[in-house]
Amino acid sequence: LRELLAEDRRAEALTLFMRQVGIPEEAIAGMRQSPHWQNGLALAPTLAYDAALMGDGSLPTDRLARIRVPALVLAGSRSPAFLRQAAARVAEAIPGGRQDILDGQDHNVASEVIAPVVARFTGG
Repeated sequence: LRELLAEDRRAEALTLFMRQVGIPEEAIAGMRQSPHWQNGLALAPTLAYDAALMGDGSLPTDRLARIRVPALVLAGSRSPAFLRQAAARVAEAIPGGRQDILDGQDHNVASEVIAPVVARFTGG
């Protein structure tokens, strides 16, 4: 990923990153046809930061277990299964963590859907 980004091969870097996080090939092909693909290419240099944070892809349960504040972990019902599963695992790892599934939403949650959920969780 770093090599591709250093060579400004953004499309290849974006595709590699998507594969690494488990997005199926057919979904990647569809994304390439989407008008949003150009946005992804523009943001591709930031993938290095995402990759650094993700490390080896394992869940940092030891760090999550140290969270001592109420935590709500959200996922969209139309998000890929691996994202919904990751949200559930994060919520389980946080003491008192809670997961909620936002019906009809994917990874790009509509603000009018997420705002009332967060407001309820935070008490207003």
